[in-house]
Amino acid sequence: MMLNKSERTVVRLARVLLPFISCATPHMKIPIALLALAASFQSVALATDLVVDRVVIMKHPIPTPYYAAMSLKVGRVQSSFHEAKKAYGTGGIHGSQVEIQPKLVVKNVQPHSWADFTLRLDAKDSIVATQDASRIHTGRFEILPGSHDNIFIPQLHNPSFAYKIFWHAQ
Repeated sequence: MMLNKSERTVVRLARVLLPFISCATPHMKIPIALLALAASFQSVALATDLVVDRVVIMKHPIPTPYYAAMSLKVGRVQSSFHEAKKAYGTGGIHGSQVEIQPKLVVKNVQPHSWADFTLRLDAKDSIVATQDASRIHTGRFEILPGSHDNIFIPQLHNPSFAYKIFWHAQ
């Protein structure tokens, strides 16, 4: 079983406090035990929901229109998006920005943990959600409280694909 950072902190705190609890005077045992108990509840209280509100593709890697699929994973919990028969964009490779609203949600995530995602684009709806999609990009971002956006450019030396993910942790 793998512990997150908050859980590891509680374990370290308990290891440090246990010897003092056994030799502490009776009136000190209760405050020390309450401190350890409060630290264990802190990790539960900080749990939040991660929501990916939208993805804006600023530079198209393939000509529009195309289909999109996205998956989001935090720890062992995964959420996926694919709207069948919904094509995005017009105007080919130089078309205007495309906005996708996946509304992906992963519940009860810990702040400062990492979200891994995969964005897939393809001209064919039947294969966009598979490993055979013509453009697949994976990335990650740290989960922080509040609303955020992150820009991703999969090929820094050839920026023909750029997109921004708008997300929030509530």
